[in-house]
Order: sequence, then structure tokens, then C-alpha cells
Amino acid sequence: MVVDSSVWIELLSGGPLQSRCQTAIQRQTLRVPTLVLFEVYRKLKGKISEDMAMEAVAALSRYEVLDLTREVAMLAGDFSLEYQLGMADAMVLAHARHLNDVLLTLDNDFRSLPGAVLISP
Repeated sequence: MVVDSSVWIELLSGGPLQSRCQTAIQRQTLRVPTLVLFEVYRKLKGKISEDMAMEAVAALSRYEVLDLTREVAMLAGDFSLEYQLGMADAMVLAHARHLNDVLLTLDNDFRSLPGAVLISP
């Protein structure tokens, strides 16, 4: 399962959907695109602290970290055009689809896309 930054931020910051996110990732093989590391780091450093951001990146790095390849980048370009997604969303979705895996997210931009599992309130 590829986990979007929205889920990690919810988990790490103790948001209102934290327990739903925790349940969704239990007993799953978790994958983290490097772009998600960037987004989590940026968000937590800006909103909480650099120490929290560094701890989060260290914790997420225990899972399988997915580097961007040429193939995934091109697939992301296709998804961006097909689904009208921004670069970051297209890249995270491309990582999941490239691996024939699901994308777990809180982001409504993915709500009707194949392969995306949306956690909603």
C-alpha cells in the first residue's frame, strides 16, 4: 500500500481521523514515495517543528521508500493529463499504480480514481 502524505500528516499530528488512518494501515506492507517524505517534512516543519519533521522522516524511512524513476515520471504525466491532477498527486498515484498497489489518502482529489482508497470522516 502506498500511503499519501495526507494520511501520514493526520497520523503524526494527531488529527481527528487518526484512528481511521491507523486502522487502514494495520497489517499492510507500506510504501512511501520520496515526494511524500518531502511533503510530510515541509508540513511538519512549517506547522510544528524541525525536530518533529526530522523524526517523522526517520520513522517513514523504515518503510519501503520509492524513488522516482523515468517510467513512474512518464506514468505520472499521463495521469496528470488524464485525471487533471497536479504534479505531486499524479506522481504519488503513479507510484501506486506502477506497483499494482493501492493509494491510501485523505485527499478528495483522488475520490473517483481507480486504485485510490479514500478515508473519509
